[in-house]
Amino acid sequence: MTDIPNLDVNVGSKGVAAAIRHEILEGHFPPGSALPSIREISKRYGVGAKVCRNAIGELVSDGLAYTRNRQGVFVAKLLPEGRESEDLQCVTIIEPSDGTRPPLNRAAYFRSYVEFLTSHQVDMRTIRAPRDGEDMSDLLPPLPPPDRQGCLLIGYRPHIMSWLNGAGRVYVIQNYTLYPSSGLPEHHSVIVNKVAGGFDAVNHLLALGHRKIGFIGSLPRNPDDPECATFNVYDGFAAALKCAAVECCPDYLASPATNDEALAMEYARAYLDRPRLPTAVLTQTDMMAICIMRLSHARGIRIPEDLSVIGFDGLEESAATEPPLTTVAVPRRALAREALQLLFDVAGEQVDEPQRRVLRCQLTVRKSTGPAPVSG
Repeated sequence: MTDIPNLDVNVGSKGVAAAIRHEILEGHFPPGSALPSIREISKRYGVGAKVCRNAIGELVSDGLAYTRNRQGVFVAKLLPEGRESEDLQCVTIIEPSDGTRPPLNRAAYFRSYVEFLTSHQVDMRTIRAPRDGEDMSDLLPPLPPPDRQGCLLIGYRPHIMSWLNGAGRVYVIQNYTLYPSSGLPEHHSVIVNKVAGGFDAVNHLLALGHRKIGFIGSLPRNPDDPECATFNVYDGFAAALKCAAVECCPDYLASPATNDEALAMEYARAYLDRPRLPTAVLTQTDMMAICIMRLSHARGIRIPEDLSVIGFDGLEESAATEPPLTTVAVPRRALAREALQLLFDVAGEQVDEPQRRVLRCQLTVRKSTGPAPVSG
């Protein structure tokens, strides 16, 4: 396997540093743990040793890592010093009532909630979101006093938002993607820009010469109707193609995508059975991408020589595939921390007007993407 083409030292080191920074902030490398060796980083990201050393140097300069003589490079402590909050004594996490969040997402979020609130000596409780029309009297506890409580609402739910506004309670929306805010009660939110993640992924493929690019994931009901925009990965995919004046071929689109391995294999098999295949494909989940790669190997389709593949999630398993999977990593733990920080800012009256903080995803380039085939 060859290194990623057209990746000079400066661009390469910044990209590798950004990818490792994301893994540190998401808890894949806990404080005090050793970072992978230069050889391991080189293999994982498909770059040379000089690029890796420069990337590690950036992390050390940023204070995210430190060196021990003859022992390697280690992750620095990231958590703030523990202190008591002057404004909040309890935060209620209001979870989706349908339990739709994947376990990996919930675990990442909750590690961050516990770490952040423990460091601030604030209590945490969780509750399932009442459905529209259900009793909300148990939504918040009787103690501490209302002005010492805050709520983190997972996903926007107009009926709960209206109730919290009417009760004068401090709250923040944490949502996994962009959403239309018109018609919703006034509120603060922290969201992930998955549209930009899809845009970055397709631009990476375009830079490699691909023009036949497919997508597997949630599609709008009518891709040509702007009113059906989903504010999700597909929108970034379509926007990047449009900006490059590249046709979005319906034959290369498929829905849906899934995190379930058995279903992902089924969907991947159906996609690869199609008479026409693209030279590159972006999938809305890493599991879909992994299954596409597994079945491609079995069918003699070379990755990335015949088909470049990009996933979306940033699962730890994506670095261990053969070849390592290029993926758009979602900042789950950063999302949780930023949502709580905004809640504290609102409670401390440091924020006046409704605020929407937007986090970007991290494109992590590995060896599952390469130049478009000459015949493609």
